[in-house]
Amino acid sequence: MPTPTLLHPSTVIARLHHTLNAHDLEGVVACFHPDYESVHPGHPERSLRGQTVVRFHWTLIFNAVPDFHADLCRSAVVGDTVWTEWRWKGTFTDGLPFESLGVMIFEIEGAQIIRSHVYSETIQTIGPDWDQILDELLNREEISQ
Repeated sequence: MPTPTLLHPSTVIARLHHTLNAHDLEGVVACFHPDYESVHPGHPERSLRGQTVVRFHWTLIFNAVPDFHADLCRSAVVGDTVWTEWRWKGTFTDGLPFESLGVMIFEIEGAQIIRSHVYSETIQTIGPDWDQILDELLNREEISQ
């Protein structure tokens, strides 16, 4: 079995950043370990595992947001862990804006991301007025007892 290539963790994240902005699907997938695990503590249903799911996920994003662009706002390396802050932007194929931001904590093994903890949200720029919806829910008779 060949010895895995070792890269500084910041180099792995720089490669991910570059491949995302190049819309290089194969390059993005190569950034992730075959046993990759993505943990979403705020949205457990979004958690995923493996390169196949990474490929599927990024195929959907690149197709839905053809002008997708990732900004790596900040990062800090502690051992094999990289704390990052990202802002993703673009326009959906139907013309609606896409923007997401958040923090991702990556664990690096060799030259690949083996695990991440994702704390990100899509910014709602168009759609329902969430404050109004919340007010209506709170004022419903069945809740306001």
